[in-house]
Amino acid sequence: MHDFRHSHVALLIKNNEDPYIIKKRIGHASITTIYDLYGHLYPSKQLNTASRLDNFY
Repeated sequence: MHDFRHSHVALLIKNNEDPYIIKKRIGHASITTIYDLYGHLYPSKQLNTASRLDNFY
């Protein structure tokens, strides 16, 4: 069951779902829990943000 839950969250993150929505779906009390437990799935998000800022004039 844990693997299914983790895969579900991973797919939501990959599809750019809002972390607040993920929190609600999974049933965590705090959005911080999403970042603490699944933060390793977000490294490319930092690169994407940096790229968008580089292209901002």
